[in-house]
Amino acid sequence: MLSMPDLLIVSLAAFRITRFVVFDSLAGFNLESGSPMSRRLDVWAWTAEGKERPGFGGWLRDKVGNLLVCPYCIGFHISWLLLCFWIRVWPWDLGTLGWITAFAVAGAQSMLNAIDRRLA
Repeated sequence: MLSMPDLLIVSLAAFRITRFVVFDSLAGFNLESGSPMSRRLDVWAWTAEGKERPGFGGWLRDKVGNLLVCPYCIGFHISWLLLCFWIRVWPWDLGTLGWITAFAVAGAQSMLNAIDRRLA
């Protein structure tokens, strides 16, 4: 499906996009980033005490908020979307080998994120 250089390029791109979405000060959703987006997400998704808002809307906000601040969660979705873009297929056309490759890209992205967080 992908050659090793392609796998490396897609994994590095997935890592960088994930880092931008979660941690960068420009658009990072994680509160550690200190970005305006992180403060907006915090107010939108959780109460002032950091708890889930009541009702189904609160549950949904909590899940979206957790997805956007977790580098492993959002990184997986970025990985398979980037793989689909790279090989020019729709997600439902990936097939078994395509999804295994998507998990490989996500695993490499997660490993790079863990190394980055350990070194920071």
